[in-house]
Amino acid sequence: MKRVIIIVLSAIFAISIKAQQPVSVVQKFGHAMQQWCSTDEIEYHEQAINFAKGKIKCLVDDKITQDAVANDQSKLLTNGTQEIVSYMNIFQDAIMQGQKYEMSNIKERADFVEPTAFKNENPPSFVSADLTLSGKLVYNITDIFYVRDGKITKIIDYSSDNSVGKALELYSNRKYDEAFKMFRKLAYADFGNFDAQYYMVVMEIKKQGCGFLDKNVRDKELTWFIAKNYFANNQNAVKLATKFPLYEKKMDYAHYPSYYEWILRCKQPAQSGLMMSFDTKTMSAGFVNESGQLVIPYGKYSVAFPYHEGRSLVVSKVTEQCGFIDDKGNEAVPMIYQTAIADFYKGRTWCAKDGATYLVDNQGKVLKTVLGHSYLIPYSPVGKYAMLFKTEKIFDIYDYNGNLCYEDYTSWSFNSITGLVTMKKDGAPDVQYKIEW
Repeated sequence: MKRVIIIVLSAIFAISIKAQQPVSVVQKFGHAMQQWCSTDEIEYHEQAINFAKGKIKCLVDDKITQDAVANDQSKLLTNGTQEIVSYMNIFQDAIMQGQKYEMSNIKERADFVEPTAFKNENPPSFVSADLTLSGKLVYNITDIFYVRDGKITKIIDYSSDNSVGKALELYSNRKYDEAFKMFRKLAYADFGNFDAQYYMVVMEIKKQGCGFLDKNVRDKELTWFIAKNYFANNQNAVKLATKFPLYEKKMDYAHYPSYYEWILRCKQPAQSGLMMSFDTKTMSAGFVNESGQLVIPYGKYSVAFPYHEGRSLVVSKVTEQCGFIDDKGNEAVPMIYQTAIADFYKGRTWCAKDGATYLVDNQGKVLKTVLGHSYLIPYSPVGKYAMLFKTEKIFDIYDYNGNLCYEDYTSWSFNSITGLVTMKKDGAPDVQYKIEW
């Protein structure tokens, strides 16, 4: 009997230790942060970093990092992708000005579960904690910490009513309709919000909370986001792509073989409540709404790009010229151009015809003409700069006010994780911009 009691007590003690462990990890991280901010001693900085150095890279997307992105003068930081080292760098300058850091109300959220398509052998434990910062950084916020194997693997916002943390809480309470809509809104709002995109896709696979979407619209959307993040080598997306074959080549945009992959990488599948649909009988594109109803009919356009800022680049089946339509299908930019950049940036884009490019607004008004540039890449990720090609291999870099910023660049690349476009030429510094998706 005594042995049984000891075994039972040992089991209870072990369970208790296991339950307390995630809280202890967060407590120790908070203590290290507090000491580091108070003393600026490197040993406390290293202690805090070590609590987030596990098998999974720790990313931070809380109010502190979101504000840092918003205030970033370079405009190159992206939400959702800040690593723990970048998070610590936000504090470094503030410490020199007497930064204070307090963590309180630390508690394990055993009620939290995350949407998953797998029987996860190692699900995270969730811990919430209140943070009070005073000094250069002033905050009273609540964060959610993901803890796996004694390491913090993610820190997300729980202060905003529209956050992944709040959506997780809704999901955990089986309020699937509300949770799905919040995940979906966040997934579309931020190119780098891989968590929201993953959770949205899982709910679509499990058919939770997404009953208002037409089946085909839902399946195309989830394939789109799996493919987008798979190309970025996001761990969760790779697992999903392995378990649920993508079939992205069967998607409507695969009818544009030269650039459909780029469209999947850097554009939203739906905007203005509309998603492109391709009809193989007429070999033409139209748009359906979330209920699957055809809103902009087939027959008129051989090519149509996803909407962006309420405009879609379309190519006429008759003239093979391109222009832009609004979300009612009305012609907004005349169908007189040979090519164009598919997305608008702050109400403007570039179009080309007859050896010249034209900066136009979303009503088709020409704001500037640039001669000697006859080639544009429709799928080029849109943002601060545009590439206007003089030849197939040499381009000048203009902004969306029509100013020439850099000349004779020769190559460009796109980072699917950060959303950064990098343009290069020998003997000159790289030029970068963050996409506006």
